[in-house]
Amino acid sequence: MRRTLIALATAIATATPAAADYLVKEVGSFHIGGRTETLNGLASKEIVFSPGAPPIKVDPNGEFEVEQMYVQFVKLAQPKSKLPLLLWHGGGLSGVTWETKPDGKPGWQQFFLNAGYDVYVSDAVERGRASWARYPEIFKSEPFFRPKKKRGSCSGSDRATRSAASARRSRASSSRSRRSTSSPSRAFHAGPRTTLPRKKPMTRWCRRCAPASS
Repeated sequence: MRRTLIALATAIATATPAAADYLVKEVGSFHIGGRTETLNGLASKEIVFSPGAPPIKVDPNGEFEVEQMYVQFVKLAQPKSKLPLLLWHGGGLSGVTWETKPDGKPGWQQFFLNAGYDVYVSDAVERGRASWARYPEIFKSEPFFRPKKKRGSCSGSDRATRSAASARRSRASSSRSRRSTSSPSRAFHAGPRTTLPRKKPMTRWCRRCAPASS
């Protein structure tokens, strides 16, 4: 625990602050959608939440809210657009994709706030702060964890396949943008809306393999 706190403090101290030239009116969040699921007949068990702490008896039965989406919003004091911008992440990711980049520099969220948009960042069902649900009692498929990909590990055929897929997604995204001009909000997508099947996990782009347009 102490090592974790030290690492967190170091990360905060060394992080590059995001440059902001806008005045924020409100920051908030909400869950949308979802349903209530009830579990009965499950055995209670004891869990130790922290090393050295006494065990606590937990009853897993009861009502649970599941399959909801989480959305965080930042509203500007003087937005330049009447329409907010929704940032929707791609398969296997979460809304953190749009926030600070891995190198500590501002991400797309900061870019669009600086451009004058109210920005909504979502975590789709099963991702991030949208939360998970018990498996297999509620969700029937087990969670999938993607391993890190080493740079340069992709083959040439993989690159060609993913380049073609990227082009198709780009055309589909452009088509959706044209159809959604009358929508009450604008959406910026990081990938397809559909959830990827867990039997065929999506592979992250490595720097060498990514197409020039990505």
